[in-house]
Amino acid sequence: MQEERLQDVQQIAASFGAFCGVTGDGAAVAWGDPDFGGDSHAVRHQLKDVKEVFATGFAFAALKVDGTVVTWGENYPGGDSRAVQSQLRDVRTIAASSYAFAAIKTNGEVITWGSKNPPVEAEELPAVQHIVASHEAFCAVTTGGRCVTWGDRKFGGDSHAVEERLQGVQQVVASFRAFAALTGAGAVVCWGDDRFGGMLPKEVEAKLVKVQQLSASHAAFCAVLATGEVVAWGQPEFGGQVPEHLQNRLTDVNFVGSSKSLFCAVQHSGHVVVWGDPSRQGEVEEVEEELHDVCSVCASSHAFAALRRDGRVITWGDPGFGGDSSKVALQLQDVGKRLKPRIKRSLSETRMTEKAP
Repeated sequence: MQEERLQDVQQIAASFGAFCGVTGDGAAVAWGDPDFGGDSHAVRHQLKDVKEVFATGFAFAALKVDGTVVTWGENYPGGDSRAVQSQLRDVRTIAASSYAFAAIKTNGEVITWGSKNPPVEAEELPAVQHIVASHEAFCAVTTGGRCVTWGDRKFGGDSHAVEERLQGVQQVVASFRAFAALTGAGAVVCWGDDRFGGMLPKEVEAKLVKVQQLSASHAAFCAVLATGEVVAWGQPEFGGQVPEHLQNRLTDVNFVGSSKSLFCAVQHSGHVVVWGDPSRQGEVEEVEEELHDVCSVCASSHAFAALRRDGRVITWGDPGFGGDSSKVALQLQDVGKRLKPRIKRSLSETRMTEKAP
């Protein structure tokens, strides 16, 4: 059973409609919609000694202990890595946009594959520490704390306007069409589409003191302060505004995870607080009693997976997007009739959001 295999989980990654967990013995277990990488059957014999997994919107990449990479899922958004497989050696880490992967090798070289993955000259990326991606743009953070961006300008691929402020960068996160960077001084710098959090309102900026961590949904950002409080900005229906009735509960926050339209704050106590899309905010109530001792959360477009300290994984949200890991056999039945309408609605919502004023 899938549920029995989801024991002693160490790390989880999510595509738009599926999850993959890495267990303590180095195995990788995927579940959710096969069209989003939820079926790893074709490469199961290679998924051993897995160190970490990463995901585009439609595919997964498993980084193994020996520095090699195994991919599966839809071919064009990164599931097919055959064109660069010979170069995927000595890989240190991997970043992903919705359609492409970027692997950072131990020598600092960056290898990209998938769709809509604009090339970047190697000399532009000296000593890359990590890479983050919006829908169609990348941002690389160098070991010196500098940011190098490339890709579609409409998705944050050009950071020249804020380049002077991007010094000593510690973390970068991305919404669908914007980026937010956290500097060593605890300040936040945003760029990209204003409608997706790319502009930081002055009243919000004044609250961003001693920021510890950033998180991003589809069209909003959230910052965790040193005091354990949270500050959000962006579109309210995507979590850009914390509801008044939850503000008193959002204390002693350790970190925040996010799906497409929800933020999930994990407190130092191991409990969680969820806000964002009103139509989905209540989904967590079905598993609330099991959400204790949580140490990590991961999300697809419309579902969450919480990793507890005992290695158990608790999922909630839309089953068609990986929200029920105990019923994977049921999820894969009659996919065309049950899941495709959800996928179409999700893509339609994305288009509507892009056009929103």
